[in-house]
Amino acid sequence: MGALVDAGKLTTSAIGGVATAEILSLAFGGAVGPWFLSKGSMRYKLVIISALLLVANLATYESALPYSIYLVRIAAGTLEGLLTAAMMLMIVSSRDPERSQAIYLSASTVPQVAINYALAVYLIPQFGPVSGFGVMAVLTVFGIFLSILMPAVAPHRPHKQAAHNQAWSVPILLICAVIFIHNAAIACVWYYIERLATLGGATRSEIGLSVSVFLTAQFLGATSAAFKRAPYGSRYTIFFLTILLACLSLVFPYAPSGPALLAISALFGFFQIVITPCCIRLMIWMDPEGRAVPQLTPLTLVGLSGGSFLASRVVAHDDVSSAFTAAAVLMVLAGIASVAAVIVKNRSAPLNTALG
Repeated sequence: MGALVDAGKLTTSAIGGVATAEILSLAFGGAVGPWFLSKGSMRYKLVIISALLLVANLATYESALPYSIYLVRIAAGTLEGLLTAAMMLMIVSSRDPERSQAIYLSASTVPQVAINYALAVYLIPQFGPVSGFGVMAVLTVFGIFLSILMPAVAPHRPHKQAAHNQAWSVPILLICAVIFIHNAAIACVWYYIERLATLGGATRSEIGLSVSVFLTAQFLGATSAAFKRAPYGSRYTIFFLTILLACLSLVFPYAPSGPALLAISALFGFFQIVITPCCIRLMIWMDPEGRAVPQLTPLTLVGLSGGSFLASRVVAHDDVSSAFTAAAVLMVLAGIASVAAVIVKNRSAPLNTALG
C-alpha cells in the first residue's frame, strides 16, 4: 500500500483504511468460501474468480482516485479469500491436514521473500512504485491455469457419524479463540519491529536483515512442523510455545539492534509459525471431519487486523515497547485458551452451540 502513496494515488492516512478493508474482505471471502465452493462446479468457479482477481489487480494498477482504490481492493480481498478457502478445503481433505498446512506455510514463504527482494532491488526502481500490483496480476495469470487442475467438486473429509455434532463444540471454539488471539499477538510484533529497531538506532541494512531472518526462520519452522512433528506432538504444545513467544516478545524492546535483534527475530519467527499446524491437529482430534478448519484463514486475518488496531492504541510516537507487552499478554491468553480446550475435551462430551 505504501507504493500507492509513493505514486500519489493515496495519502499516508488512507493506507490503514485500505489495508484494513482488504483484510476484512479477505476474511469474509475465506469465511463464505467453503459454503460457496461446496455447492458444485468448484473448478469453473475458481477459474472465474482468478480471472476477476486479475482484473482487480490491473484495475488497482490503473486506478487514479482513492475511492476507486478502496472498491477495487475490497473486491480483490473477497476474491483472494475465496481462493484461500479452496486451498483450505484441499488441506482439510488431505490424509494429513497438519502436515499439508505446514507444507503450505513453508512453501508460501519462499516466493514472498523472492518477490519482496525483486521489488525492492529491481522492479520498483525500474518500473515505479505500483509495479507490485503488476507482479500480482502476472501471478494471477498462473493462478488461472492452476485453477483448471483443481477438482470439479469440493473435496470433503470422510464422514464420521460419531463426530457429527462436534463441528462447533466448546473446545473447537476455544481453539478458534487461540488462533485469533495468537495472530493478534503476532501483529503487535510484526507491525512494530521495524519501528522498534529504528528507535533503537538500527541501520536500514540491520532492519532489512532482521525481516529476512524472521521470514527465513518462519520457513524453517513450518518445514520442521511438516517433517519433524515429534517435538510438537503433545496436546499442550501450544501452551508451551505461547509462553516461550511471550517471553521473546518481552525481550524485543531490550534488544532493538545488532545480533541480539537477529537472534530474537529468528526464534520468534521459527516458533510462531508452528502454532497453526498444532491448532489443526487439535481441531481434527476434536472433530475428525475438520469442518471448522477452513475458518483458520478468516480467524487469522481478523486476528492480525485486531492486533494491529490494539497496538496502534497503546504505542507512542517515540516508544513502541507497549506493543510488545501487549503481544506477550495475548500470547499468554492464547496458551490458557489452548489448555482450557484440551481440558474441556478430555473431561466431558463437547457441548454444541447454536452454530453447530
